[in-house]
Amino acid sequence: MIKVISVFFTVLLLIVAGTAASKTSHNVNEKSLKDIIRLEILDAGIYKAVRQKKIKNPNSPQSHYSHVVEINLTEKTRIIPAKIGTAFGFRYKLSSQGLHDKVKLTTVINFPTPGIKNPDSGEVFLVEEYSEIKSINGTRFCAYSLSKDWEVVSGAWRFRIYYKDELLADEKFTVK
Repeated sequence: MIKVISVFFTVLLLIVAGTAASKTSHNVNEKSLKDIIRLEILDAGIYKAVRQKKIKNPNSPQSHYSHVVEINLTEKTRIIPAKIGTAFGFRYKLSSQGLHDKVKLTTVINFPTPGIKNPDSGEVFLVEEYSEIKSINGTRFCAYSLSKDWEVVSGAWRFRIYYKDELLADEKFTVK
């Protein structure tokens, strides 16, 4: 009888200890996931870009955004000329402490008031937002290309990148 009770309490202690360890480990991992994603700004300014493909995005004045294959920084600046053909933004590198090789990032671009008005739809955009799965390591690019005359809006432009609810980058440019 004593042996049965002893075995019962041993099994009960193992179950309780395992459950507590599991909860502690889960909480540490959740906190670590948020803390381990890092974004380093490499440079910012005006770029010459080669486009790879367009991705539909109804939250964009152009109704799409583009994956960039290759970029070259032509001028390091925060003051951007208000002219068609200008691509501006920043290059960055993601890193982590090894828990993930890919993460979902959300990019938010705030346009100056009065916003960008698409003449085809009549819709006015004050913000563009999209999410993408990005590989950890390697150089990435966050930018906007003033490709149409109605996109050339002078004022303060703001580019932000989030991982979940954590702000990883917040870069500002003045178009004039």
